Amino acid sequence: MRHVALIACHVKGIEVELRCGKVSVAEDRTRAGPNATHLEVWFAIMPAIARSGVLDPVIVLAGGPGQSDSSVAGLVMPLFAKLNRNRDIVFIDQRGTGHSSPLNCPPPKGATSLASQLDPALVLDSLDNCAKGFHDRGIDVTHYLTTDAAEDIDDVRRALGYAQINLWAASYGTRLALEYLRLYPAFLRSAVLDGPDPSSLQLPVAAAFDTDRALDAVLKACASQARCAKDHPDLSNELDALFAKLKSAPLQVVLSDPMTGRMTPFKLTTDTFASWIRQPLYSPITASLVPEAIVKASTGDFGALAALNLAVSGDVMDQLSLGMHLSVVCSEDLAHVKPEQVQALSSTRFGTSFYDFYKDMCMHWPTRPLPAAFFIYPRADTPILILAGGMDPATPPAEAKALLEGLRNARLLVAPSLGHGISEQACGPDLIDQFFRWIKPLALDGTCLQKLPAPQFFEALKDPEPK
Repeated sequence: MRHVALIACHVKGIEVELRCGKVSVAEDRTRAGPNATHLEVWFAIMPAIARSGVLDPVIVLAGGPGQSDSSVAGLVMPLFAKLNRNRDIVFIDQRGTGHSSPLNCPPPKGATSLASQLDPALVLDSLDNCAKGFHDRGIDVTHYLTTDAAEDIDDVRRALGYAQINLWAASYGTRLALEYLRLYPAFLRSAVLDGPDPSSLQLPVAAAFDTDRALDAVLKACASQARCAKDHPDLSNELDALFAKLKSAPLQVVLSDPMTGRMTPFKLTTDTFASWIRQPLYSPITASLVPEAIVKASTGDFGALAALNLAVSGDVMDQLSLGMHLSVVCSEDLAHVKPEQVQALSSTRFGTSFYDFYKDMCMHWPTRPLPAAFFIYPRADTPILILAGGMDPATPPAEAKALLEGLRNARLLVAPSLGHGISEQACGPDLIDQFFRWIKPLALDGTCLQKLPAPQFFEALKDPEPK
């Protein structure tokens, strides 16, 4: 029986009418009571097409941290087209995102449109004011963490009258799914974890190692393809030379602003260059353009690399709640980095670039301590399908394999040639449909993912050779 009012609504990217509602929850659950601060968690339901649908829905958990379900619903809904015949599909805006008390920070004052999108360090200037603004409004940003959100999900489950739920989670959403499994195992029928990001994965240090590994995979793949190897015979050395040059001093470059068309001077640092390299590696399509972009950059033309970065990160950053992102990363990741982990970063191309950036941001952001149990891999017999991309720079298969120690009824399927996000690729939707219907992960045949071809690298147009 449902205990919450539903109204007709529309969500961007979905043409048909949905049913939306909100559940009131305490911001700080340790002080719940009539005088406690409350917020409303927004959700939308795509009702099962068949009136006699099954009782356990699929709940979507977006990534980030900081993405909202309402911003990605239109993109992922096709994945659940078959399942929606008999199951409700539920989208929940995690607290701090979307329509659920978003922790959005305003853009830096006085930044040019190009600089504000390309230079991640510019956000540091505005973080103190952003954190102060939330404090002045009575918002405690330390209560927008993963455990808080997992408890919200169960509040929504109970309000909607679902005895059990299924979770489909991507990237950071998998951390939330695992926390829900830890807290409420009896109410979780099954889960798909696409690109696992467990609580033990510390983004500020893992980013350097995982991006280095993904970049090596691109360089190796280029060397194995005759045309790419011929066009870029010295790719690795050219990349190393770029890093060496930037580490000695920032470069003054001029880029064309895609919004205004004006040529804009830009100071390129090692940290910014590291971010530019990382972002295109998320997708095989943009990763296939990286070798040519590196070669152009080695000649002083950074336009291609900057454009790739904007193509991948532009929409994502527009949709990301920076405040919620920092609440999670600063308390759950950065606060638990050990000195020896930082020292080990010197073995990567990126050094401490990612770590330093988050360390600087988290100096401006309040945190709260977490119990040791939050960082322990869950142990459960719940049916779970884990998907991972072999060339993923953010959540590689190694993280997924570690989870298998405690998840006794889980199956890991790896797509060696794919990056971040497997569910919507090739046979991914069929595998997910089969899994949620029968919840027999060990019976799934994932060879279709292993057979996907490696990306074909972009070939620059060249003048014909004289005869």
